[in-house]
Amino acid sequence: MKLANLSIKGKLFFLGAVTAGVIVVLLGVFLALMEWHERRAHAATELTLDAAIVADNAAHAVLFSDERTASEVLKQFNAKANIVYAAILNKSGLRLAEYERANRVDWPAVNPKPGKVFFYGVHALLVHPLMFDGEKIGTLYLQRDMSGDYRELASKMALIALATVLSLTVAALIFFRIQRGITEPIHVLSSMMQRVTFNSDYSVRVPIVSRDEFGTLGQGFNMMLETIEERDKSLELVNEYLEKTVRERTAELEQANADLHRQVAERERAEQQLKVMNENLEQLVQYEVAQNREKDHLLIQQSRLAAMGEMVHNIAHQWRQPLNALGLLVQNLDFDFRDGVLDRETMDRQVALAMELIVGMSRTIDDFRQFFSHDKQPTDFDVGQAVTSALTIIEPALAHHRIALDKHFEPKVLAHGYPSQFSQVVLNIVSNAKEAITGSGTRGGRVTVRLGAENGKARLVIEDNGGGVPPEILPKIFDPYFTSKDKGSGIGLYMSKTIIERNMNGTIAAENQDGGARFVIELPLAGS
Repeated sequence: MKLANLSIKGKLFFLGAVTAGVIVVLLGVFLALMEWHERRAHAATELTLDAAIVADNAAHAVLFSDERTASEVLKQFNAKANIVYAAILNKSGLRLAEYERANRVDWPAVNPKPGKVFFYGVHALLVHPLMFDGEKIGTLYLQRDMSGDYRELASKMALIALATVLSLTVAALIFFRIQRGITEPIHVLSSMMQRVTFNSDYSVRVPIVSRDEFGTLGQGFNMMLETIEERDKSLELVNEYLEKTVRERTAELEQANADLHRQVAERERAEQQLKVMNENLEQLVQYEVAQNREKDHLLIQQSRLAAMGEMVHNIAHQWRQPLNALGLLVQNLDFDFRDGVLDRETMDRQVALAMELIVGMSRTIDDFRQFFSHDKQPTDFDVGQAVTSALTIIEPALAHHRIALDKHFEPKVLAHGYPSQFSQVVLNIVSNAKEAITGSGTRGGRVTVRLGAENGKARLVIEDNGGGVPPEILPKIFDPYFTSKDKGSGIGLYMSKTIIERNMNGTIAAENQDGGARFVIELPLAGS
């Protein structure tokens, strides 16, 4: 039977059943996919943790080619029934030790990327590099049996299917009850119309049981019948009861006038309600705007805290050389004392050198503490000094990776805004440039920073030769939570754009140049 030929009751029931069925089935499929993804993510996490533990325990065994110790390390997998194979290879690819169970299978010819978990069939494979002092000394292979996980997943999917069927049944029962409340008034009205049409019985009335559209329709139908009845009576007695007809018409006009007044009052009441709704909507908009601003502040703070890890690494670079020099000074004092040649002049000279190194290290801490200070109010600031503050922090890390830094600043370029936040933006962009250069393996890495003033604006240009941004993701790099890094958060460039454009009324743009990327930041000059 075609859908168009069904009754309204059948159509409503069909519509509700199909809608509920689609929603429940989609929800079941979504839950099943989520469970499947979580199972694989859990297995990947366990493999990664096991690999990290083995890598820590087997590093010295690989360095000294100690096969016995390496084998002992792998025996810890006796307690893990799902690990079916493990092998430790030295730097040359020779196998030092291995561990396997009876249900081990060969992995496919495709060699997965190091550090990534590769799933195939009912097994998972992890190839984990063994590192020592930043250098790869070997490779660890781990193979995990996923059959138990998939059996548990199948059981849960069966439960989800059962819950889906039960949900569809309950939804059908509920909708059956609801559609009765919709179709029953229509059925009653249809029966009354048939009586009027075929029997010319105008004395029937539709019972009014609700105040919804069906109730209004029933009232209209009853009024129509009353009008027809009155019209027939009036036609029969038009000559004898003319005055009575006039009085009846007058009463109807009065009723219409009363209805009109009632409608006007209802309209005024509706307008008043609309006014209240508009006021509430304005308050809601203001609240959401405040919430968004608070979220932006929290994201900025989160971005600054995320950068602190990189800053600690930079402090290590800053302090490594003076700590070595202090160690040599202390050793020289010890040698001079043992040789009996330590005099007052030598002691004063060595102490002065040591204090100079300590003061320099203390200055480094002050620079980092000043960098992370919070800008409470916008102020006029020297853009060159803010840029220099950021470059001072990142410069040792650049030197460690043999990345040259070119700086070309015009003096006394003043802007209005938040200097600490602006330094954070510069640090974020230069850090991204460093990662792009090191990630692309570019030799002769270079970062160029130019500062000038043009057309009433401070213009800062940061360029690198790290290969540039892939064209397909270039329009998205400022979107929130978008990242192309494996462990990136996707808030760095988004918060940079928020700081420059929303907090400081400036602009920030990115483009590719020959061999790298270019970021251009423009801020209104102070007083402009």
